[in-house]
Order: sequence, then C-alpha cells, then structure tokens
Amino acid sequence: MNLIKKSNDNSFAVLLLIVISCITFGWASVAYGVEKPQIGVGDIVVVDDVPGQTGIDFAAMLTTSLVKTRKFDVIERARLKDIFKEQGVSTLSGMVDGGVKLGGISGVGYLVYGSITQFGKSSEGVALQGLSIGGGAMTMGVDIKLVDAQTGRTLVAETVTHEAESSQNISIAGLSTQSNSDSSVAGDLMRATATDVANLISTSIFPIKVVVVQKDGTVILNYGDGVLEKGMVLEVYDVGEGFKDPDTGEVLGAEETLVATIEVSQTTTKFSKAIALEGSDASLISNGSISRIVEGGPERDKKQGSLFGLGSGDSDDQDTGKKISNM
Repeated sequence: MNLIKKSNDNSFAVLLLIVISCITFGWASVAYGVEKPQIGVGDIVVVDDVPGQTGIDFAAMLTTSLVKTRKFDVIERARLKDIFKEQGVSTLSGMVDGGVKLGGISGVGYLVYGSITQFGKSSEGVALQGLSIGGGAMTMGVDIKLVDAQTGRTLVAETVTHEAESSQNISIAGLSTQSNSDSSVAGDLMRATATDVANLISTSIFPIKVVVVQKDGTVILNYGDGVLEKGMVLEVYDVGEGFKDPDTGEVLGAEETLVATIEVSQTTTKFSKAIALEGSDASLISNGSISRIVEGGPERDKKQGSLFGLGSGDSDDQDTGKKISNM
C-alpha cells in the first residue's frame, strides 16, 4: 500500500514539474519576442562578363547581411536545395520563371533571388606627360527579387547599385606605387552591396519605425547598426487610414503626412537613437510612425513597387501636398 502511495506521489511530482516547465518556457517565449519569419537566399546568377564565382560569393554575403538585420530566421542553403528538389526544379528562378507554384513550402515566408548585372571598373585612371594615375571607380549592380513563398507573388523587384573607389596606382618615370588591391576593393564593394540589398528587403517587409520618443526628445528607432549608421538622415511620416480597391478589396495605399526630419546620433545592435533636426519638433512624432532614409542610404533604381508601397512608388496629393503611399 505504501509503495502504491509513494508511486502516486512521484507521478504527481513529475506531472507538476512538467506543468511548471511549460508555464515557465511559455512566458519566456512571450517575453523574448515572437517567432521571426523564415527567409531563404536562392541563386544569384551573373550576366555577360561577370565571373561565375561572384554570384556564389554574393549569395553568401547576402545571407550574412540578412542575419545581421535581426528580422529573419535565415534558411541554410542545404535546406533550400531540398526545397527545390521537392518542387522538381534545381533553382528558385526556375521555379518562379517556370510558373511553378510556391505554395505549401512549410515554414518558409520569403525567398530571394536575382542577378548581378554589373561588377567591375566604371572609370579608369589618367595619364599625362610621363605621369600616370591608375584606379578610378568600381561599380556593382544587382537586380533583386523578393517573393512570397506561399503565393509566389513578387513583393520587391529592384536594382541596387553601389560604387567604391578602386586601387590607386601612381607611376612617374617608371617608378610606381599602389594602394589597396583591386581584389580587396572588390570584396568590400560586394559586401557593401549585399548590406544594401539586405536592408532593402528587411525595410520593405518591416519598415523603419519609431519605437518611442523619450522625454528629452531622443527618438528610438527599431533598427540597429545592421541597417542604420550615425549621421543618416530620415524623414518621419504619420500614416493615415488605408484605402482599398472597391472591386478586389486590395489595399491600394494610405495617406502619409511628413511630421519631422531626424538624424541618427547613435546605433546599437538592436536599436538606434536619433535627434530632430532644426525646423523639426520631436514632440510631433508619434510612436509607430514610419521613417525613411533620405541621406546616407543606398542608391536604388526601383523597377516595381515594393511591399506596402514604401519608396519611389509614392506620390503627392496636388491639393493638400500630403504624400500618398501606394501599397
């Protein structure tokens, strides 16, 4: 009888421990945030005379840059290959361009693919009466697409370009000196472009927003040093009620009002601080307002409106002067 009672007591203790553990870990998951959407980087192809290895290296750098945004769980390349195999194709571009439906990929939110259209020197050095100065500038151009893995819908289609100064080679009467090598400059250029692309993707899905305005007027933003840098200038907008297409129900856009211009004063891993510039009043900024980089950001040539219409798809109302965001 005592053995049975003892056994029951042990069972109750184990059950109680399990319940306490579930509650503890449940609260922990709430406290430390919600699950991040998964994203995978597909094939980055090259065109014309761009070396084939460039696409492979760029895909790896883009994967790292997406991780640094802290907005996604990035899928390993090996897992992506398994996904492509399940869909009966070898590449992501083959899936999309071939009309293969992407729906049903368990746990995957977004997929990225694209092509490198330019990578090399965009300007050369000069020579004059025995003095030659080599170098110039190097440019990288990438056509990038972001698709919804469940519907196959293209959310972002843009061209991102980045330019960097090439190595300097000075020659006078046969004597020459050379600064940093072209290979080093090329690597830095590729890494900077990957950062630009990752920031474009993350801010298209999760716009830069005001978390809170502190009592001293300091503006806290929801992105850290993976996206923002000290000295960047942003415009802050209050977003009004959205409007829908009466036939399809699709959200077409929302009216936006420019309320302030701010400059990033400090960045951390998870968030950044900014101050209102002269002529702007931080007290007019509401929590949750959308912010857009206007100085210090990457050069972009938008081909198609991005998700939520953030960017150059917007227009101004001729009567009120207010911005209309094309969603």
